[in-house]
Amino acid sequence: MATAQRAAADTADLLLTLHQGAFDEPLWSSFLATLRAQARAEYAGLIIRCGEGAMADVTVLQSDPFPPELGPAVVKSFYRRNRGPYHQMISGRVYSTQALYQVAGVDLAHFYEDIVAPAGMPYGRLLRVEEPSGGEAWCAVARGCEDFGTDADLLLSELAPHLQVALRTFMLVQRERIRAGVSADVVQRLNLAWFTLDGAGRVVGMDGQGEQLLTSSTLKLAPDGRLLTRRATADRRLAELLRAARRGEPVNACLIHLSEEPWRDMLVAPVTPEASFSGERPVLALYVAGDHRSETERCEQLKSLFKLSSNEARLALALSRGRTIAQSAEDLGICEGSARTYSKRLYAKAGVHGKADLVRLIVGSVIALA
Repeated sequence: MATAQRAAADTADLLLTLHQGAFDEPLWSSFLATLRAQARAEYAGLIIRCGEGAMADVTVLQSDPFPPELGPAVVKSFYRRNRGPYHQMISGRVYSTQALYQVAGVDLAHFYEDIVAPAGMPYGRLLRVEEPSGGEAWCAVARGCEDFGTDADLLLSELAPHLQVALRTFMLVQRERIRAGVSADVVQRLNLAWFTLDGAGRVVGMDGQGEQLLTSSTLKLAPDGRLLTRRATADRRLAELLRAARRGEPVNACLIHLSEEPWRDMLVAPVTPEASFSGERPVLALYVAGDHRSETERCEQLKSLFKLSSNEARLALALSRGRTIAQSAEDLGICEGSARTYSKRLYAKAGVHGKADLVRLIVGSVIALA
């Protein structure tokens, strides 16, 4: 009875480390160590493969220590290019290393004869599982002293359905990481940031971009935690909105201009009542957007994108920031007639019909991501 209870506890420990493995660092390190110990193996490995051919994404995870002949680079190369017996294994069935390579034919038998056996790991057990989106995983244990018994076969068989679930979890996590990475890249390119303020104007939440903005010349934190904009008119307008929010008055979304160089605007909006935060409830959300590049960098970018001259690029940037032709001419130190000539040229080069189209192209299209 005690032996059965101990075996059940060991299995539970192994399954727990398997399901937690997708969040380990390194991945599945505890699982592989536990598997190696419970199977009394000298080596344990987990290989995850997604995709085909040279574009396949292969993750090779191994217990420490492992023979250099079976190192991650060797195994990754083999699993990426090979469509042999590993991919023909029936999902959920346990195979012995020898049997697998003996039926593989001459082309693949050499991997066992020239690499696996000389590495001192001739005896092994392998398990393959797959998941609906096309991912595959192989779990292997190996040793050199003697072959495994039926206990190892049983152990891997019990792992099969759990490994399939763990693989699916891993694939979902990886897809979310990719999606989050792309989203973060878009946010960074657009230089978007958000803050939430309590009734006193103290910051109670922010994202990573917000943290970076606090190190810039646009925003800063007061010693008491209040957000300051470094612009008196903007601070006064924000204070008015905070007073209205504290009194329970409706606050409509409001745009506040923060700076010209770099160009930044801030949208202030009320926080929805159902939002729940620790500490004091925020009353306002601030969304800060703008151009994190200098005017010179932005002009160089516009010159490159639309093949503009320096004056055309400077005029395009001024117009996109709300300046009129006359104001832009004064900014550039040229006469208004020259500015109008430049504007016609840049409209033609950018493929737009006027100022409104130009502003939409530079500010509201994917050009803003460039």
